[in-house]
Amino acid sequence: MDKTAGFLVNEAAIKKLGWKNAIGKKIVWPSSIIKGQGRIVKEGQVIGVVKDFHFTSLHQPIEPLILHVPQSFDVISARISPNNIPATLEHLRNSWSKFDNRHPFEYSFLDSNFDQQYHAEMRFRSIFSYFSLLAIFIAVLGLFGLVSFTTARRTKEIGVRKVLGASATKIVVLLSKDYIKLVGLASVVAVPLAYFVMRSWLQGFAYRIDIGFGVFLVAGLLTLLIAWLTVSYQAIRAAQTNPVDALRYE
Repeated sequence: MDKTAGFLVNEAAIKKLGWKNAIGKKIVWPSSIIKGQGRIVKEGQVIGVVKDFHFTSLHQPIEPLILHVPQSFDVISARISPNNIPATLEHLRNSWSKFDNRHPFEYSFLDSNFDQQYHAEMRFRSIFSYFSLLAIFIAVLGLFGLVSFTTARRTKEIGVRKVLGASATKIVVLLSKDYIKLVGLASVVAVPLAYFVMRSWLQGFAYRIDIGFGVFLVAGLLTLLIAWLTVSYQAIRAAQTNPVDALRYE
């Protein structure tokens, strides 16, 4: 059988056409239009079935696909070595000019074409990452300043507690527990909102992952850890001060 007259179909096409056995099925395909001859129709049989694969972005579901060897070529795919790409492109340009000097030599790289399909997501990831880091930095600074202010106002209280026998651990817990509660409450409020936003964004993909609870649990624990480290630094410094100096503080 002449393979140039055959067709390959994917599994989605078989489901769409309702075929149980696609091999040998007849397909008539309007292949191309040649000047002076009108439309050239290609007729052949299905000679193979390929598994479904993504030929568009994951935003779209896999659609029926028919593959065949066209009678005229608009695009040529070439696999080249990554070594000395400029010289390879120059060689391809010269070879193209030998066979067709009426059309310009235009090229694109397959990986660049794939990147363009997810350019918006990559840009969103970069912007979101930078703003997240900036927000965390500002939040840590604000929390550190608030703890420093609170510790300064409770300096005498800390001194009295130490004189009465309070350990450094108890003082650290005393100064940090209220802030940890607030951060935990903020996490409880933020988790449903983050889940709703992420789920809405993932709805734009035909193929997507499911958001599990573990992602938010890890994020919440990291938030509490960052807040605890920020608060504990200042609380430990206050707990280690000399009670005499604390009682003299004005």
